[in-house]
Amino acid sequence: MLCEDRDRVYETNLLLNNDFMFRFYKRKGWNNEITSFDVTIVSEGDLIARGGYWDGDQWKETENFGPGNNFRAGIYHVKLDMNTNTCTFTKR
Repeated sequence: MLCEDRDRVYETNLLLNNDFMFRFYKRKGWNNEITSFDVTIVSEGDLIARGGYWDGDQWKETENFGPGNNFRAGIYHVKLDMNTNTCTFTKR
């Protein structure tokens, strides 16, 4: 659950494992997502990126947030700022 700490700014901590993928939802029901295409991902050291999968030898991005090239499992502080359309991930 994201907790709103200022107008349109939400923060939480997440425990992320190696194979995670997720997106945010504004409310119950489908078609209310905030996806990795809706915001700029801010993640020092390429820890978090757009999710995706390999289709043969071609990488296909998805709308989910997923592990970056240098991802390490653990607790991450997540700040979703809808005023600046950024999502910041900080490893704890």
